[in-house]
Amino acid sequence: MALTRTYLRPAELQRLQQATLLVYATEAGPVFARLAQAAATALSAEIVSLDGFDQSSGMVNLGYYPAQRFSAADFETLRQLLPEHPLFVSLIVERRPEALRTSDFRPSRQFRNSALYQEFYQPTGLPLRELIVGLPVVEYGWITCTLNRAGRDFTEADRYLLTLLVPHFQQAVRQAHLAAAVPGLSPNNFLLHDHFTPREAELLGCLRQGLSDKEISQRLRISPRTVQNHLQNIYVKLAVDNRTAALCKVLGVAG
Repeated sequence: MALTRTYLRPAELQRLQQATLLVYATEAGPVFARLAQAAATALSAEIVSLDGFDQSSGMVNLGYYPAQRFSAADFETLRQLLPEHPLFVSLIVERRPEALRTSDFRPSRQFRNSALYQEFYQPTGLPLRELIVGLPVVEYGWITCTLNRAGRDFTEADRYLLTLLVPHFQQAVRQAHLAAAVPGLSPNNFLLHDHFTPREAELLGCLRQGLSDKEISQRLRISPRTVQNHLQNIYVKLAVDNRTAALCKVLGVAG
């Protein structure tokens, strides 16, 4: 399903700018809650949910907007009945990357006959107008962003807007992962550090704790030689030649 829009109208551009600011506003709360609110802002959606999936299609809810909209029991019902969703195969099994409308795969009147609708959508008051995009994020696997709204269905312009948000979502999740892996790292320094691999970020966290190569090897369950290889890669990326200089640069202090 190819996109046909390659431009934004002024009102759409304004919503996209507002949404992008929310994506990176780390003071506004947890990353997935921010992403859900950003998607709602950009596309005028009433409800947004972000969910993560492992290789066996196991699901975990990461965040949603508005807060407190669903209970743990609601998500358990959704997990059990999710294979009935019209987009389950395309988005969760095949992991197609484009934004898809549920109505393009099954008319609403048919969807209403499913157990998924009767046991989850109807009791929670979830609108059937739905747009979903999947995005790969190394640290989390496969994430879906689901938007729902009542009234008019999502448009081609909405699909285009959501597609433009995807790389910002991926970047924000990587930044949050790195901040967790390296305690004390300021989000303002991500332009310098967001190209680390997850394993390199773990090593940086170990360095900050003052661990030796042997201790890092034992903690991460990798060989001392592998530790050295990762350290050398880190030194190259930071333009330094030793662990003290690397740690100083990460923490933003004088070496």
